[in-house]
Amino acid sequence: MPDWIPLFFATFLGQSLSFVAVVSLVFLLTWRWGAKRLAGRRIHGRGRPFDGAQLRHELLNTLAVLAVGAAQGLVLSALHARGLTRLTEELGAGGLLGAAATLVGLIVFNDLWFYSVHRALHTPWLFKHVHAVHHRSVDVNPFSSYSFHVVEGALLGGWVIPAGPAPPPAHPHAGRRPRRRHLQQRHGAPRLRAAPGLVDPRPAAALVQHRHLS
Repeated sequence: MPDWIPLFFATFLGQSLSFVAVVSLVFLLTWRWGAKRLAGRRIHGRGRPFDGAQLRHELLNTLAVLAVGAAQGLVLSALHARGLTRLTEELGAGGLLGAAATLVGLIVFNDLWFYSVHRALHTPWLFKHVHAVHHRSVDVNPFSSYSFHVVEGALLGGWVIPAGPAPPPAHPHAGRRPRRRHLQQRHGAPRLRAAPGLVDPRPAAALVQHRHLS
């Protein structure tokens, strides 16, 4: 069995259980225990109460969307493990300020992306064949949040796939042959980290060390 299959199901299962646990709690607090107190704030569902058919519809759509998200994350992890992205776990030269600016920029970009895709989904053809699935949640509730058509789910989260990959930065010693002692003092043993279950870093580390020291 390929390594990515158990990783996909582990990711999908973890996301699904987390989503159902959190949303179920919010649903109980707002739609059941707090129904009377919050009745005046509801903007949908009057005369069309939430029922089991809507719950099944929303859960099935949510699971499909989460599966798409897990697949997208797996693709990005595989690209990162092969050094094909600029994703990093370090702060970099910008420090905390740079990390904060990046976070704000990603939030703004994600909101603009969501708005643009949502507007496109309200064009006649896309609404009829894709976005109408979301509008079948006649009593909008916490379970409606991820109740999309799989195409819509892929579009809303799909920007991370082209945004992550980029040519890796050039090695400072590219184009020249460093001396063995200089390389050992400056770099030591290369440290590689791969996504779990995708790539075993040990052969790659041995290959890099062999090429640098030869």
